[in-house]
Amino acid sequence: MSSGELPEAAGWDRLRRPVWLFDNVVKRHIYANDAALTLWGAECREEFLARDCSDQSEAVKARTQRILDDTANGEVISERWTFYPHGEPKPTKILASTHYLACGRAVILMEAEALQVDADQARSLEAFRHSPTVIGLFERDGRALFRNPAAYNTFGPGDLHLDKRYLNLSAAEDLLEMAWAGTPSSGLLRAMTLSGERWMHTSARKVVDPVTGGDALLWASQDVTAQIEAELSLAQTAERAENAEARERRLTELSHEMRTPLNTILGFAEILGRSAECPEQADRLERILASGRRLDDLVSGMLADDGTIPVDAPPRAEAEIELHATPAPLRILYADDHENNRMVVTAMLAAMGWECDTVNDGAEAVERVQNGEYDLVLMDIQMPNMDGVDATRAIRSMGGLAAQVPIIALTANTLETQLRRYRAAGMQDCLSKPVAMAALMQTVVAWGATETAVLMGDRIHQA
Repeated sequence: MSSGELPEAAGWDRLRRPVWLFDNVVKRHIYANDAALTLWGAECREEFLARDCSDQSEAVKARTQRILDDTANGEVISERWTFYPHGEPKPTKILASTHYLACGRAVILMEAEALQVDADQARSLEAFRHSPTVIGLFERDGRALFRNPAAYNTFGPGDLHLDKRYLNLSAAEDLLEMAWAGTPSSGLLRAMTLSGERWMHTSARKVVDPVTGGDALLWASQDVTAQIEAELSLAQTAERAENAEARERRLTELSHEMRTPLNTILGFAEILGRSAECPEQADRLERILASGRRLDDLVSGMLADDGTIPVDAPPRAEAEIELHATPAPLRILYADDHENNRMVVTAMLAAMGWECDTVNDGAEAVERVQNGEYDLVLMDIQMPNMDGVDATRAIRSMGGLAAQVPIIALTANTLETQLRRYRAAGMQDCLSKPVAMAALMQTVVAWGATETAVLMGDRIHQA
């Protein structure tokens, strides 16, 4: 821009101190006097004005915009800058103000003088200005004495107005009060920034203003939003997992408490119904069975499970089993801590002529399998001393033929997550309580056959 286009330039050209204009819109200098060209190490005015200044650091961008904001109403500010013409640092004191061109556009007018600054002081100033930590120095009434570019980028222009900056205002006020009382303090503040709500870890302490010698407040913050959100996400995930575990425990308890008596009612009703000779008695028993099955359906719907779900089902015959046929001789072990359950299952198996030993818990089942030869084990899950899952693991770890015996879960707990645990422990199938006689017979025949048991036992052992 020539002197003709810029009438003020005639006076600036005669000054010995460096003077230049910077247009923050196009990111170029539009005027410089000879002293400014010397400061900037420029060979000529044309070369200096042709320089592209768009490749600025974030700190310089923020600082430049702040100057425009702070001087928009005619104010003049004094600051220390370090310029780097040809890579050589030049600490400089500048007076900055807003200058309006004839077209009305605002540019920055810079007047400068070189400074001889202590090396440590110069480096400290540069570190403050380029630090990502939000740093501000404030008077007791909140007026800003100094803000680094990170502070400007975070909160914009203005003084320390806690009510405008922080959503948890009382926490911010406590920090401020403690700091002015002489106690350095820190805390997590929820801040309203130019980028929206952010979590800022903030510290405050009373210091001495190096210019006036009076008290000042050093207020420093770091954005820790990413860490806080990650912690909240982990906490929410843990809470969801805890809630899911608690829900499964409640469903397991309800299922056990409701299906155990249903197993007794339906089991004995079915056994009596098959041997009833009086039509009237048979009709009444069938009504009991129908009502019990309806109640079982309601319980299954309420507990949100699918009842009997095979864990690793073998091939099964499509035809109904003839309950009065003479079955192959099988020796069965049934583990259950509830006496009524043991009586029902034993009676059902006896109707087929099968021998069934019973035990009260998983530890007894492990001992019996280790010392006896069984074709099949029916295993309850919820038992004292050792539950069915742990008992199954113990049996599978024995080695030899005893470890290959088919183990069928007979339980009221048939949620999908529970079925996966049964499979992982080494169970091959699952029958849901209350168990129907036909389903029990079909499962026993399918798994109790010698060829099937050996085949599945070998497969599990190899896995």
